[in-house]
Amino acid sequence: KAQVVLEALERNFNGSDEFEHICEQFLLTLDARLDDITQRHILDILRDSLVDRPNKADCTENEVRYKLIIDPSEDDSLVRLLFTFGILDRQKTRVFVCSDFPGDTHLQKINTIAA
Repeated sequence: KAQVVLEALERNFNGSDEFEHICEQFLLTLDARLDDITQRHILDILRDSLVDRPNKADCTENEVRYKLIIDPSEDDSLVRLLFTFGILDRQKTRVFVCSDFPGDTHLQKINTIAA
């Protein structure tokens, strides 16, 4: 039971600075400790999240969970690696680039994202 709870927390809160604290609070109610449960590698969590899709016949718009990956690198190296290792499919992935140059206006950033 604790492993299932941890996997759900990994999938939904792993990017948070408070991840360990969140896990400890949930696991405390199950009399479990984070140190006693196997945590997955971040790439395994991402891969599982990307392949987990609802059955199209039973799917409604509200059941689809879009994934947001923020690549903080200056050269998009994280996204390129995800494509290279087959974690992301180039044909099924939309990449949006947003500049953080100080001279860019808010409208320029919105246009870049909407392109």
